[in-house]
Amino acid sequence: MIHDVAIVGGGICGLSIGWKLAKRGLRVLILEKGEAGHGATWAALGILFPRVGDDPRGPAFTKLCVESHRLWPTFAKEVESESGIEIDYGREGTLLPAFEAREEDQLRRQYALLRKSRVGAKWVSGKELRSLEPNMSYGVKSALFNPLVHRVDNRKLALALKKAFLVVGDFLEKTSVAKIVIQGGRVIGVSAGGSAIRAHKVIIAAGAWSAGIPGLDERIRPPVRPVKGQVISVKVPEGRRLLSHVIHYADTFLVQRRDGRLLIGATVEERGFDTKVTAGAISKLLTVALAVIPDIDTLPLGEAWAGTRPGSPDGAPILGGTNVEGLVMATGHFRNGILLAPITADLVSEYVISDKLPALAQPFTMNRFSN
Repeated sequence: MIHDVAIVGGGICGLSIGWKLAKRGLRVLILEKGEAGHGATWAALGILFPRVGDDPRGPAFTKLCVESHRLWPTFAKEVESESGIEIDYGREGTLLPAFEAREEDQLRRQYALLRKSRVGAKWVSGKELRSLEPNMSYGVKSALFNPLVHRVDNRKLALALKKAFLVVGDFLEKTSVAKIVIQGGRVIGVSAGGSAIRAHKVIIAAGAWSAGIPGLDERIRPPVRPVKGQVISVKVPEGRRLLSHVIHYADTFLVQRRDGRLLIGATVEERGFDTKVTAGAISKLLTVALAVIPDIDTLPLGEAWAGTRPGSPDGAPILGGTNVEGLVMATGHFRNGILLAPITADLVSEYVISDKLPALAQPFTMNRFSN
């Protein structure tokens, strides 16, 4: 059997691309060295945050994020409809609190940028804030409300995508790819599980592990490295709602799941593939959370975990073809894998089918690292 497409990596991007391609009639096989969606996808917070106006990665990256954000409501409905699993997609927005004048000044600059973009941002006084989030610290003077920030339960999303994909495609879990097989300047498949698997095209969507897949020489090895992130959860009593919005303070997010868990994260650490949970990181996360929501102080700690995101040199994803015919990249999404899943699936699927890379993806090919 020859597959139309073999995808190396069964995280959010690999699953989304595979699902889209298989629904368009292609024979797709996903190979995952662990369990589906249990890498960076499982470790994430599920925050969908397109930065508008001030992203240092430039306007092309902002456009990519905004377009994917626009696709998310439809993407969420399709995933839920075809899997029968609710993924807890919410559009309540985020509140960015300010405790002191310096923080207010910084947030007002963000507010001005958001107002130029006409996204419905609002400045919230301390009094208004109490009605929106009664459990927020009285030390908060004011806050910026950004309606663009949405959320999803990333673990439910991974399970839903896997279920939807299995209806239309093939999946091999706990199967490491031993080699990308290339002959005569084109890819002909992969070696995995002791077998040769033939495929007309191979997509690298292995997240932080993408650069280490055997068979990729320096010309076609994606410059992706692991960037560690740690998260902790707090157990909120059943029926109690501590937060109604996503909270973003000191580069830390707080989000409450429907099951009551309050998630706090995530750190950004250059530690290679180390996924140990450390006391220092958890202490920093809890310090931020307690400053914003003091009532957390009396609640029991839940799960703590760490994962590795795929970081590229410029923090933007790597999409599209390579110097090897049939070898395609979909990796390097860093902190934006969940947000960018819908647009990544659309762009990469279109490229695989038509051999033409859509304009939106063209700034993100491997070619930008050639010098």
